[in-house]
Amino acid sequence: MSKKSVYFVLAILGLVLPYSMFIPWLLEHRLNVQLFFQEFFANGVASTTALDFIMVSVGVIFFIIFENKKLGMKKIYIPIFSNISCCWVWLGSIFMYA
Repeated sequence: MSKKSVYFVLAILGLVLPYSMFIPWLLEHRLNVQLFFQEFFANGVASTTALDFIMVSVGVIFFIIFENKKLGMKKIYIPIFSNISCCWVWLGSIFMYA
């Protein structure tokens, strides 16, 4: 299996697995942003994880921008959108795949 195939499989898993948890929550609670953030920062462990994800997300956006300038990659909007939509495994894999 080539590196590109591995990255593609990881990208698909990184897209499907997080949304398999988020979509049922979304169907149950609709787009309740207040509840989302209450649960996102529900306790110390959740807050630590949430803040870690936020900081990683900001760092990844800068990484994408800097690498794009260096490598001249096309379709930079795909990894940035993936980052914003909280699919970090998808983001990293699709960035490497592209």
